[in-house]
Parts: sequence; C-alpha cells; structure tokens
Amino acid sequence: MKQYPTQVFLLFLFSCLFQFSFGQQQGVADFSWSPDPVCEGTPVTFQDQSTGFIAPQYYWDFGDGTFFQDFTNGSPTHVYAAAGTYIVYLCIWDSVTFDSACVSYQVTVISGCDVDTLRGKVFADANGNGSFDAGDYALPGQLIEINPGPIYWSADNNGDYELLLSAGTYTVSLAGTPTHYSVQSPSSGMHTFIMPASQQLFTGDFALAPDDSIQDLCVSVLSTPVRPGFDANYWVNYTNVGTLPMSGTVRLVYDNNFSYVGSNPVAISNPAASTVELPFTNLLPTETRTLNVVLNLPASVALGTVVTAIVSVDPTIGDENEANNIATYDRTVIGSYDPNDKQVHPEGDINPNQNLLYTIRFQNTGTASAINVEIKDQLSPNVSIETFQMTGASHSYTFDIDEDRWGTWRFENIHLPDSNTNEPESHGFVQYRIDPVLGLSDGQTISNTAEIYFDFNAPIITNTVTSTIDSKVTGLEESLELTAVSVFPNPATDVVRIQWDNPNAAEFTLNLMNMSGQTVKVGQTYGNAFNVSVNSLSAGTYFYTIQGSDGHWASGKIMVQ
Repeated sequence: MKQYPTQVFLLFLFSCLFQFSFGQQQGVADFSWSPDPVCEGTPVTFQDQSTGFIAPQYYWDFGDGTFFQDFTNGSPTHVYAAAGTYIVYLCIWDSVTFDSACVSYQVTVISGCDVDTLRGKVFADANGNGSFDAGDYALPGQLIEINPGPIYWSADNNGDYELLLSAGTYTVSLAGTPTHYSVQSPSSGMHTFIMPASQQLFTGDFALAPDDSIQDLCVSVLSTPVRPGFDANYWVNYTNVGTLPMSGTVRLVYDNNFSYVGSNPVAISNPAASTVELPFTNLLPTETRTLNVVLNLPASVALGTVVTAIVSVDPTIGDENEANNIATYDRTVIGSYDPNDKQVHPEGDINPNQNLLYTIRFQNTGTASAINVEIKDQLSPNVSIETFQMTGASHSYTFDIDEDRWGTWRFENIHLPDSNTNEPESHGFVQYRIDPVLGLSDGQTISNTAEIYFDFNAPIITNTVTSTIDSKVTGLEESLELTAVSVFPNPATDVVRIQWDNPNAAEFTLNLMNMSGQTVKVGQTYGNAFNVSVNSLSAGTYFYTIQGSDGHWASGKIMVQ
C-alpha cells in the first residue's frame, strides 16, 4: 500500500469532517502536463487545471515514490529518472470552503527523445478551403494508416490524432473513406513526411468533402448478459452517418418476457406493447447518441430461453439507406457467467460477404475502482483492417492498431467502480464491425480473443469466438442488398406493391412486422413483386424484409394510413 505523509492524511481527514458538516463537494480536480510525451531525465511541468476552488492547497504524488508537499504550488516541475508508465495523483483542499477532490492520470515516460510528432485532424470541409473553420465538423474514429508497417491510429472524438515516430520516410493516409465523403485534401489522398527524429512536429490533416444533402441514420444494440431474476442493460446506439443534421425517433421493442425498469435519458414507455421510444432532434453528422434501457427478467424464465429485441430509428424526413435503420438482437438466458467476454454476430457459419459485429464486454469485479482499463485484441489475418468501423463504446477511449494487428483501446482515468460499490456502473464495452478479406474459401475460420487489463493486474483472457466461411449461408448481413427496390404507393391505404429485379428467378419470402416486432404478413414468390393488402392493418409504421434464396435481400418501411 502507498504510504502518504501524516500531514496529508490529517489535512484530508479535516476536510472530510468539514464537508460532512457544510455540504457537498463543489470543486473538480484536474491537471495537465508538458511536454507530452515525457522524456526520461528531462523536466516535465504539471499544471493545475482544477475548477471551483477558492483557496486551493495542493498535494502531488508523481508515481515514482516522490511526493511534492509545497501546498501552494499548482505547477510543480519533476524529472523522471527512468522510462515507464506512472500514475500521477493531484489532491486539492480548499482552506476556505473545506472542499477537497483528487484526480489521477497515467503519464508515459519514454527512453530518449529521438522521435518526431505526427499530428493531424480528420474533418468534413464544408466550404472546400482545406482548413478546419466555421461550418466544418470533425470526423471521429477514422483510421489513419502509416507506412512502412503498416500501423493504424484512430482519430479521437474531435477528429484529432497524434503519435510518435522514429527517423524515416513515411506515407500517411486514411485506411478507408467514410460513406458519403471523399478526400479533398491532400489531393493525392496521402501525405509523405521525411522525419529526422529531432523532436519536430509534422502536421497531416485530412479534409473530406461531404456529399450534398445526404440523410442517413443507422442503429445498433447490445446488452449485458441476461439472467433470470436480474436487471439487464440494453444500449441502443443511433448515429447520423449522413451529411445533414437529422431528427426522428429511436425505438426498442423488447421481448415480452421482460418488464420495463427505466431508461436514460428518460424515454416514452409503453409496457403493453413492450416498446420504449425516444424522440430526438438535431443529431449532427457523425454524432452518436445512446439510449440505455434497463429491463428486468423474472426469475421464472427458463435458462436457454432466447429473448429477442428489435431496435429501429425512424427519421422525420427521408433516409438514404433504410436497411441500416433496423436491427434484431437475440440473447440467450443464462445462469452464472463471466462478465468479461467476447461476442460475434452473426455466430457460427457465415457467408464470405457478411460483415462481423464484435462486442467486448468488461466489468470491474475487484474491490476498488479501476483507474485505467485497457483492451487488447489481435485481429485475425482473415479480416480486412481497412473495413474496421467502431459502432459503440461505453466510455471515452483512444485506439490504435499496430503492425502485428493488435488493436488497443485505452480507457485512461476511467475510474470504473467495482461491482460491490456500484454494480450498474461497473460495466463497460467496445463494439466494432469489420469485413472478412476477399477470397476466403469454405471451411476457413476467423477466430478472435481479447485481453482485458485493469490497471496493473494480469490480463483477463476472454473466450474465443470463431466464424467459419460457408458460401451456402445466406443472411441479411450479406452485401447482396437489392439496390433497385420500389414500394408504391407509400403511404398506402389498400394495397402496396413491393417490386425488385429478380434475374436469377430465385424464391423470395416476405416478412412484414409491426412496431412491436410481430409478423403480420408473410408471402412467397418466384417473381419480382409482392402485392400486399394492408386495408385490414391499423394505421402506423411497418417494417418489411424480403429474402431471396440466392442471398439477395432488401428491407424498408411501409406507412399505413
């Protein structure tokens, strides 16, 4: 256990006693440091960035066994003798309000400084001038590819990226271009830098031109394990992947085995229909929001029961690609479980054209909060890194993929509570989508296992998930989406016709569902159209899917008046 000077314990004991008497804490502790990264043997200056204190007094712990006890100094300088990773603490006490607060960060000290810094921003350049200015917006989560290597670095939530490189000549480009955008600057799509490794700064921005007036929403969902007698958290993530701000409604239709407990933000619940709805406005391009729904599963539900959730997002006006506006999520009811696991959807055999949705879940089951959490995941050589796309995460993170295909998510200063102190907040997750590489043969497998690190503890190794290529498998996740589908009239009052091209004379099945996920119409044909009678249906929104025996498919919405 770390030993602190006696006066520090007395100082904070004194402050806690007075907080108990006078009220809640008001101040927020925070700090920064420069330079970053820190070089061994070179001074680093820490700077207090705290707010809400009137007469702060400081206590610094630099993580290498050195304490700084000049209580008046909010910007101390320190020298680390050796490279490594150090947890630096700042604790503040206000001598007027008797308020106190602490914060910690992980500081990396490198050996030597024979490196240069590559820094840049990925953004939508609305006015086409190549600079990030008014009217432009960041494109977060884009993968930057650096060669030789290659290594991959992810832009953060502000579209920024920064990494250190040794001496050499490097090409820097985007690993993939997001849908509805094209690279405008640099015109070649690539930067080339000759780095002397002398602590210089190189800037490699990527300005992307957005397509005109694209409205496109998408939705995804994941949950904690589903156990009889316990609550389950469902996270519904909805994202604007278009180029215009959008408004609409996100919806969860949950299995009728569940009972509704609550949601964050507060949503509209209809227990009779097993639905939760949340209207939203002004969802900006690239922005993701999350609806967290808590459901309770009765203890009487049998193990092995499959519970199904359907999520959808319904824009107020139009959508470029309705296929990604709805998703189905099946979970199997289980008993005891390991809360740190890996999942893949779809499971088992997959068509070589299907993409894979991976979820890594973690929970702090220790006896104290985890200051930092790190997830490592070595991507299979049978998946294409260029198609990697983050679809959700529980907390803010940084991410990169090294030349050995190890993806690393870092949740620094997450302070994840332990499950004994705060079970609902002790969970976290990351979720991403990726495609198999082209040309895989039947029988080839894609296996994946993750490693989860809580602070400096030994890693927790998750289960291994395996997908096997089988070209005979068909499914809605395939890239065989029908592109020329017409639905008319829509809205409809009597009969609606769904028509498509069917050059292979494949057998197609129709499934029409209401907002509660119940099938209300089915059909089969070897032709190229369904004439669906809707005059007996209640007014409202319905979802259709058509699935062909040759793997082609389509989905969308029908409005009944």
